[in-house]
Amino acid sequence: MKRLLALALLCSTAVAQEHGAAGPAANLSIILGRPTDRSIALSVLSATEIDARVEYGTKPGTYSEKTASRTAKPGVPVEFELGALQANTRYHYRLLTLAPGAPGYRPEPAGTFQTQRPPGSTFTFALQGDSHPERAGKMFESQLYEVTMRNVAQAAPDF
Repeated sequence: MKRLLALALLCSTAVAQEHGAAGPAANLSIILGRPTDRSIALSVLSATEIDARVEYGTKPGTYSEKTASRTAKPGVPVEFELGALQANTRYHYRLLTLAPGAPGYRPEPAGTFQTQRPPGSTFTFALQGDSHPERAGKMFESQLYEVTMRNVAQAAPDF
């Protein structure tokens, strides 16, 4: 199986912790996908209309590259293609959002991703199953979920 298939979905733990569950209940959802050694797609889904752009770079807190702004309509995904990336490199990114009438862009929590490593290299990944946040107290324990997400973030997996 090609590694690209194994890298089908990437998700920023920091964003997941900040915004909670993805999907219709979330105000803002960011999913990274289609990673290669030179590019990655960042898909943004917002519950409200926003203008958004992505800043990214290879040093934490230093975003040397940025995309053009795009308008996200409620419930309609907007995709940013980050290209001309370096292979086998960890990138740091953040989404900047602008709500209609707001005085300026608001930075969302930062995230990271790793471009594809050379064939035969080792990599790490984390997998979180369906947590059922809609079933609090029955199938979902928020404190346990938070511990799990902190452990994932601390491990800094490639995806």
